[in-house]
Amino acid sequence: MLQLTSSFSGSEESVLFACTFQVNHYVIKIVSMNDAKTFYMINGIPYVGKVTSDYQKQPVPEYYVVHLSEPIHGSNRNITVDNWFSSVPLFDKMLTTHQCTMVGTLKKNKREIPPEFKSAKEPDTSIFGFDQTKTLVSYTPKKNKCVLLLSTMHYNAAVNEESKKPEMVHFYNSTKGGTDTFDQLCHNYSTARRTNRWPLRVFFGMLDQSGVNSYVIYTMRNKVDIRRKDYLFDLGFSLVEPQLKRRINQITVRRPIRIGIVEILGDDAPEKDLPTEEPAEKLEKRVRCYLCERNEDKKTNIKCAECHRPTCPAHRVLLCKDCAC
Repeated sequence: MLQLTSSFSGSEESVLFACTFQVNHYVIKIVSMNDAKTFYMINGIPYVGKVTSDYQKQPVPEYYVVHLSEPIHGSNRNITVDNWFSSVPLFDKMLTTHQCTMVGTLKKNKREIPPEFKSAKEPDTSIFGFDQTKTLVSYTPKKNKCVLLLSTMHYNAAVNEESKKPEMVHFYNSTKGGTDTFDQLCHNYSTARRTNRWPLRVFFGMLDQSGVNSYVIYTMRNKVDIRRKDYLFDLGFSLVEPQLKRRINQITVRRPIRIGIVEILGDDAPEKDLPTEEPAEKLEKRVRCYLCERNEDKKTNIKCAECHRPTCPAHRVLLCKDCAC
């Protein structure tokens, strides 16, 4: 899964990206940028592989980082990325051109990395390298394994005394999981249904993402502690309530449907929701059913309680007294 995180310098708030949709055997990826603390989705771009148009000469990872982070350019925020996005030219470009710092892991095949940083040392040991704008650390968490991190946000060789890990590693671990958490929140209460149409699947994903985003905005603005399940239920009901109130008094809507609408609305149902007459009334004399073909010539002495037109047994619905109320 792709991942991008960004944060305020000196704080734990950050943004990151990644969502995956599946239609049949095909996977649709949405590269997104999220806040690492609240998991709010700030920006998103569909992953299409090679970039066309004016950005053909730009590496694909660099293209997504630069364009996803456009809303925070010039804000001095930090962006946390994994090794698929990390490169030394990208870190320099984001700092000098867009005034955004970056922290991320590096692959060992980068030519800018000195050879002594690529080999593992004793467990829980670190090697630091500095230049005017960047800090490189090679941390050995266990035998025969080393982790490379590059940062334009950190400028010292601080190491946690208890864990023996560099502060860069702690900061990376605290800001790297925002997108994964956002993706998990989308799947916990998803609107997605089985479909072979990928545009519809993307639309379902947009509904899930907007549900998480609106929940973050609602809880932060109103400063309330509400379960997301209850919030999504209230949100869905508030979206369909105007439509239910509009349909309940339409003559073309069948009576069982209107009864269900009344049960959903409860006390909020309009007063003229259902007729008070009996489901059927008798006529003085037998007349032809208005729904039957003329050549059938079916006669009846029962009329509809709503439209008062004659209806034969084939076009009537029997209701119990509870449903007829």
